[in-house]
Amino acid sequence: MIQRPEVDVCLKDPGFEVDAVVRADLAAFTKLSLGYIGLNETIDKGQVAFHGSKPAAALLCRLMRLPERPTLKQFRFAPFPTVPDIQPIMATA
Repeated sequence: MIQRPEVDVCLKDPGFEVDAVVRADLAAFTKLSLGYIGLNETIDKGQVAFHGSKPAAALLCRLMRLPERPTLKQFRFAPFPTVPDIQPIMATA
C-alpha cells in the first residue's frame, strides 16, 4: 500500500483498490533491495514481476528505491547509546 511518503507490505487485503502487486522470490528481492543485483536482471530471470499499471509499478519502484542495476549502497549506523555509571543490581537470597 502506498501512502506517500511510505510503502507498506500488506499480508491481508486492506480493502482498497490494488494498483500494483509485486510477486518475487524472497532471496532475489532482498538482494535487489540491498543493491546486490539490479531490477532489470531480476525481471529478466523471472525472479521479480510487477502486475498492474506501468505508472503504478514505476512509482512503487521509485518509492522502494529499487535500483535498475547493481548499486553500491552505503549504510550509516548511529553510535550505540551508552548509559552512564549504572551500578549492577545484586540479587539477595
